[in-house]
Amino acid sequence: MWLIIPVILALLLFMMYKNSQSKAQGLQHGKLADCPNKPNCISSYAAPDDSHYFPPCKMNSDQFHHLARFLVHEKGIQLMQDENDYLHAVATTRMGFKDDLEFFYNEDWQLLYCRSISRLGYSDLGKNRQRMEYLLNKFTQATHDKAGL
Repeated sequence: MWLIIPVILALLLFMMYKNSQSKAQGLQHGKLADCPNKPNCISSYAAPDDSHYFPPCKMNSDQFHHLARFLVHEKGIQLMQDENDYLHAVATTRMGFKDDLEFFYNEDWQLLYCRSISRLGYSDLGKNRQRMEYLLNKFTQATHDKAGL
C-alpha cells in the first residue's frame, strides 16, 4: 500500500513536468513542423487525406496582424510569441492541460497555416481540431463584423 503513494506522486510530478514542456517547434524550413504519429495534433501542412489535416485559412495581411490581439482576449489562451509571420499561443483547458497552437502566415498566398498539438497523452478526442475551428470561425466573424460587411 505504501508503495502506491510514491508511485502516484511520481506519476503526477512527471505529468506536471511534461505538461510544462512546449510542443511548439516554430518554423522549420519555412513551414510549421509535421505532426507526430499520434492523433493529438492537427496541421495545415499534413496531406489532405491525412487525419491530421486542417485546411489553411484564406486571409489578408491586415487580418493576420489582428489575430494576435484576438487571441490575447480569448479565455484560456496565452500568446507566447508574436513575430512577423508566426504566432505561438498556449491553450489551457479547464483541467489544466496545455496545448500549443501555432500560426504561420504566407503573405504571397494569403493563407494562414495552423498547427495545434497536445502536450500530454496520445489522443485529444478531437479537441485541437474543435478549438482551432472555433477560434478561426469566431475570429473570421469578428473581423467580418468590424469591416461592416
